[in-house]
Amino acid sequence: MNVTAPTPVPAPAPSPVTCDLVAATNGSDTNAGTLSAPFRTPQKLADTLLAGQTGCLRGGTYVSTGTYVLNVARTNFRIRSYPAERARLVGITMVRNTANGVTLSHLDFEGDATMNTIKVHAADVVIEDNLITNLSRGWSCRMLGSNDSWGAAARTIV
Repeated sequence: MNVTAPTPVPAPAPSPVTCDLVAATNGSDTNAGTLSAPFRTPQKLADTLLAGQTGCLRGGTYVSTGTYVLNVARTNFRIRSYPAERARLVGITMVRNTANGVTLSHLDFEGDATMNTIKVHAADVVIEDNLITNLSRGWSCRMLGSNDSWGAAARTIV
């Protein structure tokens, strides 16, 4: 009996990325956050996104001007690099205990050795398809939760 192998089913194409708001290194935080008038900082992007939205960082390097390059305090949104580009965040990224359901994807994180590169203190946070480093400057690259009032990192996916 001659048996024919089943025809493989192709994997579904990745769904297209929709950027609800955009930031770029040449933008301004007084802009509207559109592709033609982007914000300047990852922080403005995070502070403006609504639940369910995706914010995209155009390619380039974003450097912290204070303690954090990104200090996430709101829930249920995604920040990622703009499609076919790569954004680099230099400094510390904090996901506070009020920021459940946040996703950070397709980004390059570089810690500045002042503390852990990425600190997560919220539930249901996803950190996917990222490069995370501190260039051997000290401290660890990630901290998930704490035993004090900062908050637990429940169901975190890295």
